Amino acid sequence: MDSLSGIPANEKLSLGQILSRINLEKDYGARVIRTYYLAQDLVKGRFGISPEINETHREYENRVSKAAAGLTQPLHEIVDLFELARYTSTRIDEDQCRLAITALTKLFQEVENTPKQAA
Repeated sequence: MDSLSGIPANEKLSLGQILSRINLEKDYGARVIRTYYLAQDLVKGRFGISPEINETHREYENRVSKAAAGLTQPLHEIVDLFELARYTSTRIDEDQCRLAITALTKLFQEVENTPKQAA
């Protein structure tokens, strides 16, 4: 499941297209997980920052935050929910899924408004 690349390299998708990819998932937990990988794709596409092989999700989050401070809050929210969905037995509900999607929307807007030189 870690290979959920949602945005093809060198392809710029609209927010609506990105969000429609989340709804391809069968349940709320899978949608939250997809949200995290789409967030990674957005960051990589704009700033060229990908998670490193031996890097935790938190280390990746910290590295992205240093490159573009405006991404800190939405990415943190996405990482919190991702870890809950991916690494616990907690059942993700509709409200948590909605929070992840809202955070991804904020992240998308910040990515669009942050100059590329931030990396």
